[in-house]
Formats: sequence, C-alpha cells, structure tokens
Amino acid sequence: MKKTLSFILFILLGISGIQAQLLYRISGNELKSSSYIFGTHHLAEVSFTEKISGLQAALDSAAQVYGEVNIATTTSMEGMMKMQKMMMLPDGKTLKDVLSSEQFDKLNTFSKEVLGYPFDNPLLFSQLGSMRPAVLESSIVTILYASNHPKTNILEGIDNFFQQEAKKADKPVGGLETAEFQSNLLFVDVPLEEQVKSLMCTIENKEYALDILNRLTEAYYAQDLEELEKINNEQNENLCDVSEEQIERLIYGRNENWAKQMSALMAKNPTFFAVGALHLCGERGVLELLRKAGYTIEAVK
Repeated sequence: MKKTLSFILFILLGISGIQAQLLYRISGNELKSSSYIFGTHHLAEVSFTEKISGLQAALDSAAQVYGEVNIATTTSMEGMMKMQKMMMLPDGKTLKDVLSSEQFDKLNTFSKEVLGYPFDNPLLFSQLGSMRPAVLESSIVTILYASNHPKTNILEGIDNFFQQEAKKADKPVGGLETAEFQSNLLFVDVPLEEQVKSLMCTIENKEYALDILNRLTEAYYAQDLEELEKINNEQNENLCDVSEEQIERLIYGRNENWAKQMSALMAKNPTFFAVGALHLCGERGVLELLRKAGYTIEAVK
C-alpha cells in the first residue's frame, strides 16, 4: 500500500484500526503478576478513560506507570529550556528563511483565516516565526482541532492523566524514551525540506486534514476498529508522502526498543504502560512483539 499520510497527523493520533480494544493484559513468560498496556490518542478527553472497562483496576494493580516519555521532565524549567531550543530553527533562522515567498504567502493566508492575523504580524511572528516547520505544523493541527472542539481541554491529555494518577498513589513514573530523544526524532532529525513539504500539505488541505482528524477521533472514542481502519486507509491514499524510512524511525524502530524495555520492566514490577495506540497494532506492533517474546496478550473487556 502506498504510504501517503500527513506527518503530524501520524504523530498526534497514534491510531490504527487493526486491534479491537485499547486495554490489554500482559501475562505469562514467568511474570509473577500481570502488567497492562493502554493505547492513547493524544487529543482525547481524559473523561474517556471512565468508559474503558477494567481500566482503573489495571492502573491500581500496577506498581509503576510508564509512558512514551516521563512528562514531568518536560515541565521543569531545565526541561522546558531544552525543549524550546530543540523546537527552534538553527542558526537564528526564521520561517522566512526556509519557506519560499509563495509558501510564506500561503502560511499568511492560513494564519489569518484560522488565527485572525497574518503570520507576519509582528507579535505573532515573534512568538512562532522561529519554530521548526514540524513544530509549527503540530501546533496548527492542534489549533484546528481545538477551534472545532471548544469544550475539549487539549492541554490535559490522557497520557498525562495516567502519570498524574500514579503520582497521587506514590507510584514511580517513567518513560520508554527521553523527551530529548523524542524531540530529536520528530523535529530535529527530519530534514527541513521534508518538514516544509508536510507543513504546506497540511495548510493546503486543512479542511480534509481536519475532517480526517475529527473522524479518527470519533472512531477512537467509539473503539470502532473497522471505522478506524477505513479512515486510516483513506488518508493513506489522500494525504502527504511520508517515506518508508520515516515510518521505520517513527514507529517500528521505537516499537522494538519499547518491547525490549517493557520485558525488563515487567520482570521486576507489574507495570501500566500508556503509549500511542498505533504502536500496539500490526505484525510489527508492540503487542505482536510481546507475543513473539512469549507473553500472553489478552484484551480486557
């Protein structure tokens, strides 16, 4: 199948329709107690967790909670300074330096339509003008979603919810990768020309991108795998190119690294894992990798 989907939608959603559930029990392979893994959607409402059967019991049974990253490391003063530096274009450049005049005009028009001001507005440009294109695209997708879902608290986040619940219960919290590694992967290591291409694709197709995001979110809430798969296949044929190399780096390579870490963590303590749902799915997904490693994987219903 042709791999053609929006880079940032791919990252933010972490969704695929291959598995029928979001919560799984991991047992066997000499584990003394079961661990659990939950597939997240990074823009979903925290209240959705109340609708997942067995989720609270799974969280309560865990001795520790692990996400993709330990979010607390990104909210400290030191962490925020590191993250801000990684999100900015190098060598004092701005988006006027990396976009053509035609591309910048399209960004100006988009910004005026969505934010009410052109992008070259001095105040707006001072805040956003030095961002890497991939960072700006992530912000654009989030703003598009928020503008159409004004009652949704996009700052709260399911991923953060699980880590906060662990802290309330005095349980250790960890990350399967560092925030620096993830930022490098998503924003720094991607060639600027690829970031620009993806940014412009989202700007030029904002109605379709928003429609896909809305439909995927609705399907996620419904836990409707058939619909998720249908929408995922549709966007594969209609949105912007992402190379096979990018998919290897963003999904499959990380899946392999996480599965190895999970084995070591579960051997010591029962663990609750919360990662983007796309990472759970398929022959090279985390669930199948764990099965091949000898674990029993069961959907919690």
